[in-house]
Amino acid sequence: MTGRIPAQTFPVGCYILEELAARGGTMRTLCDIAGYSIPDADAIIDGRQTITPEIALTLALTFGISGEVWLNLQESHAAWLQARRQP
Repeated sequence: MTGRIPAQTFPVGCYILEELAARGGTMRTLCDIAGYSIPDADAIIDGRQTITPEIALTLALTFGISGEVWLNLQESHAAWLQARRQP
């Protein structure tokens, strides 16, 4: 990595919503497939719940996108937020 900070990153929830929309799904679809309750899915989507390895695995199985991608999206966004907080 070159030490560059992206102009902006997006929370993982944005990508989850994009994947759902691309498949014609809804929050209910995610809950049914992944086994989440609506409050749990909502917490993941709005960023109150960090993407853990277990959640990443569930998302990988749900969308066919590797768990590593979901964890990297989470890490990139967290690093971006941290960089913005520093002077």
